[in-house]
Amino acid sequence: MKFIARTLRQLIGKNDPGYEPLLRVEISKSAILNNLKEVQKKTSWKIAPVLKSNAYGHGLTQVAHIIESDKANAVPFLIVDSFYEALMLRNDGIKTPLLIIGYTPTETIMSCDEKHISFTITSKDQAYEIAANIKFPVSLHIKIDTGMHRQGIRIDELDEVTTDLALNKHLHIDGACSHLADADGSDESFTKLQIERWGIACQKVKHRFPGIRYFHVSNTAGATFAKTILDLAPLTNTGRLGIGLYGITPLLAEHRSKLENLKPALQMFTSISGVKSVYPKEKVGYGCTFSATKEMRVATIPAGYYEGIDRRLSNKGHVEIFDAGVWKKVPIIARVSMNITIIDVTDVVGAQLHTPVRIISNASGAGNSFIEIAELIGTIPYELMVKIPQHIRRVVVS
Repeated sequence: MKFIARTLRQLIGKNDPGYEPLLRVEISKSAILNNLKEVQKKTSWKIAPVLKSNAYGHGLTQVAHIIESDKANAVPFLIVDSFYEALMLRNDGIKTPLLIIGYTPTETIMSCDEKHISFTITSKDQAYEIAANIKFPVSLHIKIDTGMHRQGIRIDELDEVTTDLALNKHLHIDGACSHLADADGSDESFTKLQIERWGIACQKVKHRFPGIRYFHVSNTAGATFAKTILDLAPLTNTGRLGIGLYGITPLLAEHRSKLENLKPALQMFTSISGVKSVYPKEKVGYGCTFSATKEMRVATIPAGYYEGIDRRLSNKGHVEIFDAGVWKKVPIIARVSMNITIIDVTDVVGAQLHTPVRIISNASGAGNSFIEIAELIGTIPYELMVKIPQHIRRVVVS
């Protein structure tokens, strides 16, 4: 049993100073707080940070503690997707009010004995079920469908639904929300149409529930529509900050200047686990997709698509090696394996066992930032961020 306990301690990296993990994710506290303040500058709203999906891969509890540490700029609430995430934060000592923005079964809501947790009503059927079954005080936000047609109550059904909710005196409607479907697109017309509808919905909800505190429709990209929202939906008083909190702009390249002062908060590091020579015409990796055209030096790093290096980076991506005091870009060759990636270190004289490698950079132009990787393989930064496994240790740095 002692052997098993010691092994488990090594696996999670606690209570064993001799254990050094093969991979390390660094989260910049100063970048997170900078990004929160930068978006706050663009609006008159209080900003609620979105920490769902392990804080977009950055570490749920780590990011929550960063935000809660800034006492001078307290947020109204933190947003998570599930009751599980809410419990994780409470179990780690986070005291800030929480909003669960995803669907929560009524049975789960009825079992909640935690304080200062609000739930979101995501559909008409759920609203009726909650109104019929909840027999104790519960705080709720109503999600309204202004045109995305994913979740939420249609505006033409809102009067009927809110009337039913108002009959249950245990229910405290603390907020209303919606989601902008195309705020990061090139055509602003649909976003403006949604904001107009949102303004109508806010008036309906405010009339039914005069004590409601929060109206939030804006995501990170939506913050650039703050003036339009103020004009068309002046009851809006809170914004949600998702991907922008982590320093990534969702805007198209030609519009990124609107959020130009965001700072990427995450970097991911490992080190070389082996170096060998490869000779002309020799194959490398699964499927023999790479053939050497000259004598080469190749290295392995102990990370693959399980650790978040996308398989689509095979034979086209880059990482960086720290050599002679600088980071040098080197290509990924062959197919990315489950736990191993092969890189070409022919031109890096100092590359050897244990040489530091930066898998994901926070620097634009390095070739391996989230935005650059996403553009290279035809996806979005969100997908890459949330695929960094939760078990990889997150370290908060200044």
